[in-house]
Amino acid sequence: MFARRTLAMLSLASLVCLATAAPVRAQDVINKEGAALVKASFLNDLDTLRGKFLGLAEAFPQDKYTWRPMDGVRSVSEVLMLAAFEG
Repeated sequence: MFARRTLAMLSLASLVCLATAAPVRAQDVINKEGAALVKASFLNDLDTLRGKFLGLAEAFPQDKYTWRPMDGVRSVSEVLMLAAFEG
């Protein structure tokens, strides 16, 4: 009896969700001005990150670049090199 009631409630909930779901539509196509804004924002973010990583590299003493918080974790120099190569 309990299983039948639970199944009925789940079926009803599923039907309600399907009936009220919004129709799917394609994404809007971006125009040239919008694309230029996205590109400018992305480049600005990259420049901000570059400045932050450069400041971190300059603030860290060079003799401590090999420091690792624990075994199996990248050293400071490895993290900075990874950020430089990914950027």
